[in-house]
Amino acid sequence: MKKTLFLILIAISGLFTANNVAAQVSKDSIKVLKHNQEVLKISSETSKYKTDIALKENELTKLYADIEKANDDAASLASKSKELAVVMNNNPGDSKAAKNAAKAASDANKATKKAAALNKKVSSKKKDISKIQSKIDKAQKKLDKLNAEVIISKQ
Repeated sequence: MKKTLFLILIAISGLFTANNVAAQVSKDSIKVLKHNQEVLKISSETSKYKTDIALKENELTKLYADIEKANDDAASLASKSKELAVVMNNNPGDSKAAKNAAKAASDANKATKKAAALNKKVSSKKKDISKIQSKIDKAQKKLDKLNAEVIISKQ
């Protein structure tokens, strides 16, 4: 009887001890899981930002090609306008030469405005990329801080 009572007391005390240890492990596990969740969230944001930058850089490449074409067109139309203006000056009474010169000047002006608009878009894309890069840097600092906290808590 004494043996049975002794074994029951040991079993009951073992349950209390196991319950306390399980509660402590559970709290530590939850803390680690929350930390990992935060790291995963920040890493996911960083990946999204890097994807956004890659897309914007691809758009920039296309814009640079468009700008080059627009600048070439503007230069060509300006040259044509200049030639037609010379023809118009040489023939003061020629209304057809005047119309051609005016149309060429208008076309050159439109091409120049198009090139300027494309340059503005490039500037805007570069600004967007810069903003996204600063978000990436900020997220990286958060990750570094979280990783430092893990190292400190392990020691």
